[in-house]
Amino acid sequence: MLFVGRRTFRLERRVITKQSVRTLAVAIFTIVVLLCFLHLFMGYEVMIGGIIVPMWSSILGTLIAAGMAVMLLRESRERTTCHSK
Repeated sequence: MLFVGRRTFRLERRVITKQSVRTLAVAIFTIVVLLCFLHLFMGYEVMIGGIIVPMWSSILGTLIAAGMAVMLLRESRERTTCHSK
């Protein structure tokens, strides 16, 4: 219990599962892929520390992030089907 002034709040324990971490990671990788697509197809300039990021890095970033997202999705589906049997 947490006492703040005259009010009492009950702190609930939340369990973070591997599935929720995988889902969050897939969402982050998907956002990275979308941002790399924007950089590639819309031609936006991206600057990090005063240096313009070249287009080839967006291609590489898209491939790596998409690959990681697909691998995590496959792993989570395999684990889900294994536990449901």
